[in-house]
Amino acid sequence: ARELRAESAARDDALQRLESRVKCLENENELLERNEKDLKENIERLLQSREAFMRQYEDSACSLQWTIQMRDKQITVISEKLNSHLALFNSVGKEVAAVKQVLGDVECLVGEKENVGMSALS
Repeated sequence: ARELRAESAARDDALQRLESRVKCLENENELLERNEKDLKENIERLLQSREAFMRQYEDSACSLQWTIQMRDKQITVISEKLNSHLALFNSVGKEVAAVKQVLGDVECLVGEKENVGMSALS
């Protein structure tokens, strides 16, 4: 009878330890399930944030590309205008040189005529 009581007490003790261990494992399992749920929610939020960031990035990149294209067009127009003005300035410079040449020739002729007129008077 003593052996049976000791064996029964040992079984009861082992059963209590097993029940305690099962309860501990159930608690850990619940904690792991909550952590898994939290991780899934965090991953979902991160994916949504990533998608929002990518949309913003693409919109920003498109806007920047459009702005660059418009600037390039403006630079092209300004460059063409500058080249046109430079050509006009060169043309005006050539005309000024031609007018100076004509004035120089006229001054020479006038000087020669004055010299001829002075010679004739003397």
